[in-house]
Amino acid sequence: MAGESPLDLPALSRTVGPGTQLTADCSGHQVIWAASEAGGTIAFEDLTTQEALARIPVSALTTDARHEYQHLLRCTLAADPRTALQQIDDLLAPHTAALDLLKDLREQVSHTSLATSAG
Repeated sequence: MAGESPLDLPALSRTVGPGTQLTADCSGHQVIWAASEAGGTIAFEDLTTQEALARIPVSALTTDARHEYQHLLRCTLAADPRTALQQIDDLLAPHTAALDLLKDLREQVSHTSLATSAG
């Protein structure tokens, strides 16, 4: 079902919720997302690795789940390390810009609120 090299993802499965089992096949860039439903049935979804990663709440990752998440993420990148590094940089760019904006805004608000409370 998950190709020739299935990889169970128990920590990510626990992160997603009870009754969920994630199985990856990095060679095929897919994840089988199995979830228990009412009545004892199991629903299976065949997702791309990117689709599965987008559903996983990153802020809730445990150490083990973080390692599994990084492994899946690595599967979406080029095998060549130099190309993979460039892809990572490309993925980071919009987030870095957004973080910079938020940090600047935080500093502005901080200065404004400190000046207001001092006066």
